[in-house]
Amino acid sequence: MHESTAQGRWPALFADMEARLEGLLDAELDMEVAERTRAETARLELADLLRGACGSPLVLRLGAAVEIRVHVQAVGPDWLAGYDPSGADVLIPLGSIVLVRGSRPVRQVRALYGPVDVGLRLGSVLRRLARDRAGVEVLTRDGGRLYGTIDRVGVDFIELAVHPLDELRRPSAVRYVCLVVSKTILLVRRPPG
Repeated sequence: MHESTAQGRWPALFADMEARLEGLLDAELDMEVAERTRAETARLELADLLRGACGSPLVLRLGAAVEIRVHVQAVGPDWLAGYDPSGADVLIPLGSIVLVRGSRPVRQVRALYGPVDVGLRLGSVLRRLARDRAGVEVLTRDGGRLYGTIDRVGVDFIELAVHPLDELRRPSAVRYVCLVVSKTILLVRRPPG
């Protein structure tokens, strides 16, 4: 009887050792996964998360006091484009975003895919608006609100012919032309229609 009891202990001892080893391996794997997740998160940029929100509505706080609801359509390396509840197209420099709120947390991540995505910076999108001769509203960090047509886009500024949006950009409609420093722009809105 003594011999059969001893034989019965070995399998239990080995099973216990195996379970402990599995537990240690599982804990080590969990720590490695957590560390890799932290490392991947450390490399994320705001644009990567916002790209994951394409097709969704978000509330963005811009600067100190402007909040806008935007249905996100596209996100470049330094801009977000979409439309607001009125149907107006909006272009927002990522640098003007202070806070992002959604109906659910933005978890999906999408990186830029190719040289066209990476090369399509804010200046390129603003130049397209200038080419289209589109009437726009420009909100600036100091609370300024300008209406008119973008005439030119430089490296760090836009030249805006200020005129009522319900009038075409004609010399008789232009009140003045001003330079707006790009880093002060919170939002460029193009009315629907």
